[in-house]
Amino acid sequence: MKLRFAILFFLTVAAISLSLFWGPAGFFPGREVMSLRAMRAFLALLAGATLALNGAALQALFLNPLADPYVLGIASGAALGYAAGLVLGFSTPFFVSLFGILGGAGVFIIVYLLSRRNGVLNRNALLLAGVVMSFLTSSLVMILMVSHQESIYRMLY
Repeated sequence: MKLRFAILFFLTVAAISLSLFWGPAGFFPGREVMSLRAMRAFLALLAGATLALNGAALQALFLNPLADPYVLGIASGAALGYAAGLVLGFSTPFFVSLFGILGGAGVFIIVYLLSRRNGVLNRNALLLAGVVMSFLTSSLVMILMVSHQESIYRMLY
């Protein structure tokens, strides 16, 4: 087990090192390109660590190895909030991020309330409610994308 983690750690460090030096600008890019690549690599590590920590926290909280932000509908709820913020005309990163956070939190609260029966949390109902909310919010995002193409185009690019 320790050997597997050591190998994965080494491969991660090697991939990050190669991504810093390898690209369209050549093997030894200039200082500006290097600073951009380093920032992107750092943000990718930070985002991955945050997602892993979030998944582990949800699994520990609900004592279910299947619980993660995607299965529970939190990720698609955040996407719906983000899309709704763009459709409503909020274009600053702060406000659309706020809408995304509120969308994810709102879906999480709905899933949690749907999975409680008589004050007891039903883990199977939690997963089912999460999957249903994930499909529902994903379909609402698609409806917004079709009906408001010009404002949602900013969401994709």
